[in-house]
Amino acid sequence: MRNAVYKKVLGLNLRQFDRTPIGTLTTRTINDIESINEIFSDGLIPIIADLLSIVCVLGYMFWVDWQLTLIALIPFPIMIAATYYFKESINKSFSK
Repeated sequence: MRNAVYKKVLGLNLRQFDRTPIGTLTTRTINDIESINEIFSDGLIPIIADLLSIVCVLGYMFWVDWQLTLIALIPFPIMIAATYYFKESINKSFSK
């Protein structure tokens, strides 16, 4: 992946380097690649374990009382929408 990013940076138009300081470009590529590396090395197993736990718990809840489970899941669309809105506002603030 590092080689692919390096080749991409080498292939950029020269005006890109006039608009973006080279230190910013270098730091951003290094940090982004390290973040991806951390996700796959440290975060992938816990994510899979958490998803499996959620599926098992939801399955058990549906098995015990499917009507109560549906009532308990009513707030989730609201929470997902709120999370999306919060994420977008954080991204705008970070960009500024």
